Amino acid sequence: MKIKNLLLLLSVSSFIITGCNVTGEDFVEDSKEQTEFFDNRFIVEDNMSTYYVVTSNNPLKKEETAAQEFVYFMKEATNVDFEVIKAKEVKNSYKYISLGATPQFLEAFPDFDTSDFDKSLSNYFISTKNDNIYIYSGQNYSGYGVLYGVYDLLSDLISYTYYHDTEIYYEKLDTVKLPNYKNKTVIPSFDARSISTLYTMSHDVHGQRLRLINNSRGVEWNRALYGHNHIQYILGPWDYDEENNTNYGTSHPDWFIYPGQERPSGNIRNTQIFNGFCYTAVETGLHHVVAEKMIKDIMAEPESIYVMCAQEDITFGCSCERCKKAMQEWGGTQAGLQIDFMNHVIEDIEAYLADHAPGREIQYLTFSYLSTIDPPIKVDSEDRPIKDENGDYIPYSSRVLPHEKLRIYLAPITANYAYTFSSPINADTKVVLDGWKAVAKNQIIMYLYDLNYRIYFVNFNNFGTVAGMYQECKDAGATYMLTQGVSDSNTTCFDEMRSYVEANLMWDLSRSYEELADDFLHHFYKDAYEYMKDIYESVRNRYAYYQTLVQPSTGDTTGDLRNSNLYPFSLVRQLDMDIQKALDSIEYLQIENYSLYVTLRNRIMKEYLSVIYLKITLYSSNYTREEIDEMLSIWDLYVQLFGITHSGEGVDIASVFGV
Repeated sequence: MKIKNLLLLLSVSSFIITGCNVTGEDFVEDSKEQTEFFDNRFIVEDNMSTYYVVTSNNPLKKEETAAQEFVYFMKEATNVDFEVIKAKEVKNSYKYISLGATPQFLEAFPDFDTSDFDKSLSNYFISTKNDNIYIYSGQNYSGYGVLYGVYDLLSDLISYTYYHDTEIYYEKLDTVKLPNYKNKTVIPSFDARSISTLYTMSHDVHGQRLRLINNSRGVEWNRALYGHNHIQYILGPWDYDEENNTNYGTSHPDWFIYPGQERPSGNIRNTQIFNGFCYTAVETGLHHVVAEKMIKDIMAEPESIYVMCAQEDITFGCSCERCKKAMQEWGGTQAGLQIDFMNHVIEDIEAYLADHAPGREIQYLTFSYLSTIDPPIKVDSEDRPIKDENGDYIPYSSRVLPHEKLRIYLAPITANYAYTFSSPINADTKVVLDGWKAVAKNQIIMYLYDLNYRIYFVNFNNFGTVAGMYQECKDAGATYMLTQGVSDSNTTCFDEMRSYVEANLMWDLSRSYEELADDFLHHFYKDAYEYMKDIYESVRNRYAYYQTLVQPSTGDTTGDLRNSNLYPFSLVRQLDMDIQKALDSIEYLQIENYSLYVTLRNRIMKEYLSVIYLKITLYSSNYTREEIDEMLSIWDLYVQLFGITHSGEGVDIASVFGV
């Protein structure tokens, strides 16, 4: 690997390109539905426009963002400054693009039924009428649907495609025809979507343009009521019971698995407690106290939509005699007991909100994970699920059916993500998915995994299965798709491509993973595309061979992916050569376009870190001390540049090579 001039480059290396508008011949078409346009009607003609952008007099937050995004990208593409005005400023002679529930929209579509849109975060309606364009979405979710409608409109007008915050495509045009939308309702494959990678979660505009909800730092997810938050954040046995002048573990020992536990020192949010609730303690009023605690946090975050009450990261549940009896009589599983408990909590909270915050829409979440992964369905004497005459599993009892506002946050962490759920390899997970479909269809939020927790620098093997898994989740009734990638560090292994492809599949499952991946690689690596795609395909082909003929567990979230059988020296050497070819392919840009050269070199070198990792951890004996020192110098420089701090969960980057 050549490193001449590398230290000099590092002094100016940064992600320079904030937007890239390239010629039409660089744009890769895909299978998206084509929009019709009027032949002789224009939004922009000869770099001029008579159109306004109209918002309601009191626009929702994301409707304002939609207007700003439209104005910004149309200015970049056409050099036209579109004026944003409120509905009350519109004159009869104006042509406009109406965003949200404007009076103009309500007048143009007086019989339009808005009720279904009010239940959705992402659905939107778009239509062209009297040469005006109208985009409408529901009023309960900040106007996200309007924002997503504007992104689709920009795609139609200027071929806008968002790949990454350092790579945005649009055409430079002087004339833009008026699209002819015919009362079109757009319903994405999943109503809400999240990808938990550190970069996506840390860059709000980036996530927004990928049409993602920031589940870790955004306002939509209640910050106080998020994650494993039964004991840690809501109610612990050490909390003070004012009514009985003691702690709850003493006054109500039947509420907790371990009532005598003392409060740990330090930040309790980041502490593993190893405790939990006794879900059948509704008999002695636990749900009332939990509801009161949750109400305070709900009211403190008025924009929050998703509110969690879920068990800690543990594999056990309460095993008291009351719970054992309830499991036999009506619960079936720990998850069944949890649902009944949450139903009682939600009834209390909803009664309070009806009086104090009427119209407030909340979706309540509880985990199906580890001790609560098994759905509460009927089984025979040998614990085999029973099916009805239609071939569907049967809920254990009416008490395990979730409240209409309760969402089951299903996290199949033990699945093998190198295979779809319908594969025999994932037979147990398929039972879980189908069981929850029987209990909570259309009330499921999926939590899938896009990482190996032990090893961040080796590609996780789910490239060929993501789309199939998403489809199976949708078929099971999932309405929200979340994928967790590396969330505690920036990372390598085509992280940018994964986010782009997965976000687009979450929006529209009819699209092709392969087409999306190829399109991204083409735009992101430009002249180096051929060689970076060779790396991508070489890794995929090796996994396909290995998982079929050697070891199927290449998609486990904690499996051993760093081994010489999976990555033989011949493959590592080939990946190394492809990196060098990629760098050679952009050398001419040092003279012709230096800023682009630096940007592309950085992108290539980011993927080279994975190759360095394999070379040193598996084959250090194949290299001289001088060669290893050279690789370590490159490693140190680029992990710092890219903000890569961990090589695995809880593993600091400084210890990756045992030094």
